[in-house]
Amino acid sequence: MKCLSLVFLNLICTGLIGQYNMSNGILYTCSGMFYDSGGASANYGDDENYIFTFYPGFWGSIIEISFTSFNTGSNDSISIFDGPGNTYPLLFSGAGNLSIPNLHSSDVTGSLTIEFNSDGEETSMVG
Repeated sequence: MKCLSLVFLNLICTGLIGQYNMSNGILYTCSGMFYDSGGASANYGDDENYIFTFYPGFWGSIIEISFTSFNTGSNDSISIFDGPGNTYPLLFSGAGNLSIPNLHSSDVTGSLTIEFNSDGEETSMVG
């Protein structure tokens, strides 16, 4: 996984576009570019198990994500959940070189959670 663009459906929130790397965390934001743990120019690591939740910057807004590229090793995976954790409804799950549709939250919190897992073998990078 190299880059996914985060587009937030929010007419009020404006500002600079942040850059965020995959890790365990929670972020309240209005927009940004989200990369794997290697950032914009390096591969993600072996044996990663991360869960990252995006919340909209303003109550009543929702998170929408649009992938610009996605590629992992065959045993590495991404899952995207409709809400503030990996126990919420699964919107998408996959591995490899994928075309992932645009996804948006329908949860009352407006949040989406991304879970990423990599094994101890190959990692990928898409430029």
